[in-house]
Amino acid sequence: MGPTAMVLLRNRLIDKEVEDIKQVLKEISEEVEKDEIWDWEFSVTDTTPISGKYKGEGRPFGLLIKELDLEAKQLIILEKEFGFQPQQEIELDAMCNSKEDHRILGELLLYLAQRYNSIIDFNGAILPPTISVKQFLNSSWDELSNEFNFWVKDMPGRIYSLEYFTGGNKLWASHIADTVFLQFWLTHPHFHMIK
Repeated sequence: MGPTAMVLLRNRLIDKEVEDIKQVLKEISEEVEKDEIWDWEFSVTDTTPISGKYKGEGRPFGLLIKELDLEAKQLIILEKEFGFQPQQEIELDAMCNSKEDHRILGELLLYLAQRYNSIIDFNGAILPPTISVKQFLNSSWDELSNEFNFWVKDMPGRIYSLEYFTGGNKLWASHIADTVFLQFWLTHPHFHMIK
């Protein structure tokens, strides 16, 4: 399994918008099927119809339109940071973990977030390349946040560290960003999505 991320929607999707999403998936994919887990499972072959750069063999993905998995206090924070409380989310899952899968996921998120004037939940923390795997495994977010904040301070757009406690009671963060940040992040030499 590859990376997963979500578009946090400003408004709930109406039926026509859901059909529009399905149509877009058909334009960029070999096949789009209803699945037991996802609303649609699809195999991306060409992201140029959504202003992407991928053209190649089919890469498997899943898309699920669902209720938010956020607490009320997190919604209030997001309203303060981004100007609205998300109403619904689109989860996108890459089934593989190649560079192409990360790029396609980023392009799909950008397209959908721009189309629906929404924000992106990276489903984890984007870490600066200066943080080692050992630091990542042995640190909590409060020990790494200053380094992250320094790293992103001059990047365009808005990115916010939405803090939470893991099952092991460790403070961590999931990054929430606007489309300006994601568009820049897609061009960054350390671009990756969170697995």
